[in-house]
Amino acid sequence: KLKAFYAKGGIYIRYVCNFVLAFLSIFAMSRKIGGNGIISNPLICIALSIVCAFLPVNITVVIVTIYMIINLFTLSLELAMIALGVMVVIYLLYFRFAPKTGFIMILTPILFFLKLPYVVPVVAALTVGMTGIVPAVSGVFIYYIITFAANYSTAISTLDVNNALQNINFIFNNILTNKELVTIVVSFAVVITMIYFIKRLSVNYSAIIAVIAGCVTDALIQIIAFAVLSVNFSIIGMIAGHI
Repeated sequence: KLKAFYAKGGIYIRYVCNFVLAFLSIFAMSRKIGGNGIISNPLICIALSIVCAFLPVNITVVIVTIYMIINLFTLSLELAMIALGVMVVIYLLYFRFAPKTGFIMILTPILFFLKLPYVVPVVAALTVGMTGIVPAVSGVFIYYIITFAANYSTAISTLDVNNALQNINFIFNNILTNKELVTIVVSFAVVITMIYFIKRLSVNYSAIIAVIAGCVTDALIQIIAFAVLSVNFSIIGMIAGHI
């Protein structure tokens, strides 16, 4: 019945799903970064989401990225330029290795905002396989750039605006050397690969076994890494999230 329903109204369902994905991404970004009042206006968010509803996911990814860069520009020119450089590298990898997986890149920051980050590698592995590593890792970078901008907007504004080198060093030290970010990127890549290969085994319930093994591995990697690197985290929250 679900297949029949989708066969009749699939195009409209895709429009709605595209709108919801775009709106959640843009709205959460505007609330987190808290940039210019005009660009963060809910009506602008809705208008952009309506446009994205009728566009391919790849175009939506580009629009969301441009929206993020504009928001970051209202906070710091250096932060916006570094974010732009990171996104250019991400797009070179994305369009080369995983051009049809844009929904994973958009969904990843949303799941992080919803406190469901451990769903990301499972969804990526089960839907697009190993190519899901590229959009999942890209989405993680996007989330941490947004989080940095939200948490450190005051610190950025107190730096010497004329000392670009000081600002760039500050941003690099808080984003690209983030121990939590590196740990999550590594663990997601390992888990996506593990789930993909176990799911392909010719055994009963391979998908279920793959998901359980992947989640356990992800939890172990992060618990051990966070403990060694002295990163503050909640073991109970992490275990509950994986369950």
